[in-house]
Amino acid sequence: MNVDAIETFLNAAGACAMSMLANGIYIEKELPAVAFPDGLQARTEHLCACLFATEADIRKEIEELEDALTALSGDESIQRVKILRIRKWLSEPIVEMHELVQELRAASDNDERYALATILIEESAANILYAYNAAADVLEKEGGQ
Repeated sequence: MNVDAIETFLNAAGACAMSMLANGIYIEKELPAVAFPDGLQARTEHLCACLFATEADIRKEIEELEDALTALSGDESIQRVKILRIRKWLSEPIVEMHELVQELRAASDNDERYALATILIEESAANILYAYNAAADVLEKEGGQ
């Protein structure tokens, strides 16, 4: 990957990390006002913690890669490892969100009290997925990283 493509990916990955942070904050803020089935509120709280931790990890990894690019001392194999690590870390909360959405959908099918919880998590998941896809698209355009 050339430097411009790496910087484009890092910008998109940073935007995805910010989306995770913003949506995690929003979910946490709305939790007290929304009914959740047994156990799923705790899983939602755990998901928010994962979103916050992922955002922090991604920011650190982006900074390290940017420093290596700025210093022009970046080994391409190390750059590739870091880029793939960022992509993997960005995808992990998405899997957890998907599982939570599936469980909330099933619960809301049986009890409409849980519809708002489902919408809350679905919309946040869609926001994060949109940002993730933008970052992944950069890699796909650069040769399917």
